[in-house]
Amino acid sequence: MATQASFADWYKQAYAGFPQEHRAAGASGLELFCVEQDSHESVDEMGDSHCIAMAVRQDSLLLSHWDFGDGKAAVHSAPGHFVFQPADSAPRISVEGRHDLLVLSFPDSAITATLGEAAPTRRAFDPLTREILIRDREIRQLILSLWDTAAKEGLMAGVKMDSLFQLMIVRLAELSGQAVNESNAGLSQEQIAKACALIEDRLGEGLSLPEIAGEVGVSPFHFARRFKAQTGDTPHGYIMERRLARAKEALHHSRDPIADIAYACGFSSQQHMTTAFSKNLGVTPARYRKTLAA
Repeated sequence: MATQASFADWYKQAYAGFPQEHRAAGASGLELFCVEQDSHESVDEMGDSHCIAMAVRQDSLLLSHWDFGDGKAAVHSAPGHFVFQPADSAPRISVEGRHDLLVLSFPDSAITATLGEAAPTRRAFDPLTREILIRDREIRQLILSLWDTAAKEGLMAGVKMDSLFQLMIVRLAELSGQAVNESNAGLSQEQIAKACALIEDRLGEGLSLPEIAGEVGVSPFHFARRFKAQTGDTPHGYIMERRLARAKEALHHSRDPIADIAYACGFSSQQHMTTAFSKNLGVTPARYRKTLAA
């Protein structure tokens, strides 16, 4: 099997004749791409990457043939169906018909990095290849949300990507009949304080969920789960709460331009901060400042 930096890199070259758009975000190593395909035959060299390929548009009921090494299977797909291609596999594929695919690929190491001791084994998802095509509403929504979020900038987009990726791995484990070993051990007050201090110290910078979890010595999956259970808020929600609090203080005690305050507080733009203020406080930053001055 050919050596490759990632499946997305290999795909870009192997399917160079088809229009593609590639995106990447978050700390999990997740890569996404949308490709417009016509009838073709190929052998996908997965290397160390897993991938999920979901049809998002097609001209008619799509006929494809798949062989993961246990014989060829003919299947008909509709938009929303997905195929899981595990690491180290090299499925032989033939497809008849014009269609668009949304593909997510990630290194096998990302599963352990994300879930820690709760991670299923490397071959845990192999059962998903038996049915070839799978339809699952939760996976479909996660794929679409990941694609949309990958187009955004800023810390919160990266944190959201990592959180969505966690949910996807857990759902794939459920679909393949694997148990995710969730520890019931909570975070100590010292661990929570340490995480909150890191968030406060780097509020204006890019800070990913794996970085926060690494600071307190647990997996991102365990940290996110226990942080919410013990504080009532997700890491994503807590970061936004602290960012808004800092912005409110700056609007109150300084005359700096709103755009400068937005960047200093970690928002990707003035518009990003305005959207956050309107959604969470029911008022724009400019109106909030004006109210304070009244």
